[in-house]
Amino acid sequence: METTALHQAVTAESTNTRTLLADLLVTIDDLRSQREYVAEDQAVQAAVAEHADAEITRIEREDLNPLQDEVAEVMATRSRLENELGLHPRIEELKDIGAQLVSEEAQPGGQPSRGIPPATLTGCATARPSTFTGSCSASSAAKPSSWRTPTRPTGWTSVSRCCVRPASSSTRS
Repeated sequence: METTALHQAVTAESTNTRTLLADLLVTIDDLRSQREYVAEDQAVQAAVAEHADAEITRIEREDLNPLQDEVAEVMATRSRLENELGLHPRIEELKDIGAQLVSEEAQPGGQPSRGIPPATLTGCATARPSTFTGSCSASSAAKPSSWRTPTRPTGWTSVSRCCVRPASSSTRS
């Protein structure tokens, strides 16, 4: 009896093992077919990615680079125009200051009714009073002959083609 029970247990285990082996072989075949499918799909996806890269490169070369050049040109033009537009208010400000000095009859040592902004005489901070009397001839060659060449009063300083009144602590009478 024990042999019969043992024989039945061995037969049952052998049947289970054969069933598991059959299932395992089916699973192995399924994994092989999935592996082949993934390998084929990977090749297709690599070809699609290569095509997409080529298309991106073509678009960059044919469409984007010319646009970038145009944008750079437009930005340079914009900067130039902004700089030029900034000059016009500055020119008007300097004309107003000049007219004010003429209307005040610009006397040396006198105080102007309003201060000259520091940006008006850029680079003139190191000017020293001089006793030179004469014309501002450095810029007179560029002026039309109808313009009068101004003479610089005694005590005024010439700095880079501009006439500057020396700083004075006395008040205008």
